[in-house]
Amino acid sequence: LYHQCLQKENADLIFFMLVRQIRNLIIVKDVSPAEITTINPWQISRLTKQAECFTMNKLVLMYQNLLHMDIAIKTGKEYFKLSSLIERFLINI
Repeated sequence: LYHQCLQKENADLIFFMLVRQIRNLIIVKDVSPAEITTINPWQISRLTKQAECFTMNKLVLMYQNLLHMDIAIKTGKEYFKLSSLIERFLINI
């Protein structure tokens, strides 16, 4: 599915969507649904079901990995393309 998405969208957009999704999963897992004002109510129920598949530690670790990828790409410390890094990230989930 990732390679199909990559044919239609660029890796930057896919990366942004991954970061946003992981961040939303962390928010839903950490805060009660009544306190969440930045996410639509219909999304909260879906995100809650998805968040049940991960521990909080796993979600935070994934978010940190995405942060390190972003920094490495932007500072030129990474030799691989963003698309390859995203693929490696998805394999490690």
